[in-house]
Amino acid sequence: MANYRAGDIIRLTRSALEISQEELCDGICSVETLSRIENGHHKVKPDTYYSLMAKLERIPEKNYALCMGRNVELLEERFLLENALVKFEYEAAGNYLDTVREKALDNVVNRQYIMRMGAVLDFYNGKIDAVTWAERMKEAIRLTLPLYESYTDRIYPYTEQEILCFMNLANAYGRLEQQEKAIEIFQMLLKNIDSGYIEKNRSEVMKIAILRNYEMDLGELGRYKESTEMIQECIQLAVRQHYESILPILWGDIAWNMMQEIEEGERGQEELEDVKHLLQQAYYVAAARNDNKVVRITKNYYYEKFGEEIEEC
Repeated sequence: MANYRAGDIIRLTRSALEISQEELCDGICSVETLSRIENGHHKVKPDTYYSLMAKLERIPEKNYALCMGRNVELLEERFLLENALVKFEYEAAGNYLDTVREKALDNVVNRQYIMRMGAVLDFYNGKIDAVTWAERMKEAIRLTLPLYESYTDRIYPYTEQEILCFMNLANAYGRLEQQEKAIEIFQMLLKNIDSGYIEKNRSEVMKIAILRNYEMDLGELGRYKESTEMIQECIQLAVRQHYESILPILWGDIAWNMMQEIEEGERGQEELEDVKHLLQQAYYVAAARNDNKVVRITKNYYYEKFGEEIEEC
């Protein structure tokens, strides 16, 4: 979960809403105190923080805690839910989500989390189409950001949960072949994260997910070189953050881009061996990690393009 700097949250929200320091602190604290809070030079008192956030129409929880229920086992259920989703184990993920629904306290942050995860699972289980997925993600975003459309063109300190909702909305647009809309969202999220209000290690992990989805939309638009450059940046971040599980997927994406360029005459046939090597590398690492879906996708793509099986280790 991301850690947010209270002063940055206040400063960036105030700036996005075009509210002056004088307007925001009126009746709450002095302009000097607000300035010191925003610059990280003054520890904000709880009552001052809640008053400032209320005036900014933001949720007052400092850390925007998710799914904290009466039972600490809920944290484990949430971890298992998200891990199952990453592994494409949708039935298991659905069972964990049912437990989270049952145990989570009823607050807006938990409702947003449950709504987002439920929409993702319903889409991948074939219960809803991409249009409905997009509408449900907009609904989830509006739970904490009722007027979000009015400031998507400026820096705004979205929470991690809100960022994930936007990512899912962009992915829904991608499924609807509206890649340009998806790319606009990814560009907005990257710009906001780079403003520095989220702790560096966590922001880099979030950038990995954003970049991976962004590069896929670039590839779908035939912008293969841009896509590959973005994948290389993603790989560097993944290695730095010890997020090795995504590497087989990224190697496969590079191989796909290269294959598209070869088939369109933008690369020479001699580079087919490089494509083979990347797919083999992705296959072996995924197999070692028991990432069965990545193994299956890579194996099938290799056979489709080369008419042969990947040699087993």
